[in-house]
Amino acid sequence: MNRYTVSGSAAECEPGSNGLVLRNRLGITDPGVMGSLEQDLLLQLYEGIFINGDEPHRLTVAEVIEWHRRWLEAVYPWAGKVRQFNLSKGNFAFASAHLLPDLLEAFQREQLNKRTPLDPHFAAIRAGAVLNNAPMQQLFRLVLPGGGD
Repeated sequence: MNRYTVSGSAAECEPGSNGLVLRNRLGITDPGVMGSLEQDLLLQLYEGIFINGDEPHRLTVAEVIEWHRRWLEAVYPWAGKVRQFNLSKGNFAFASAHLLPDLLEAFQREQLNKRTPLDPHFAAIRAGAVLNNAPMQQLFRLVLPGGGD
């Protein structure tokens, strides 16, 4: 998208979208339609994980990456893949791709190990704390190509 400077399929926009929608498997060009679809798919993922999912357990980065794949694989070919390219926005450069393995290890240690497992009675609230906190958003936005945009 034109807000970020990247290269490769994760950065390409869908023809006819005026640069507002990432290239996708469905040929969607309307940002509103794409936003609604991504929200619907995210709700399905949440239901699968937190309503019909496993017993509470300590989450791993690998599991979160798998969630990203499950969430967006029908839409984007890069879903669930760790970013292999550098990314910048204006004059700000995000973490270099070669640093991501160490950053993911730190995310596991400093976030997931401390915030999980989720109490089944408060899973939705705790899931929000894990999935919507800044480090998790950074994981989806900065580590996984196109995630969260």
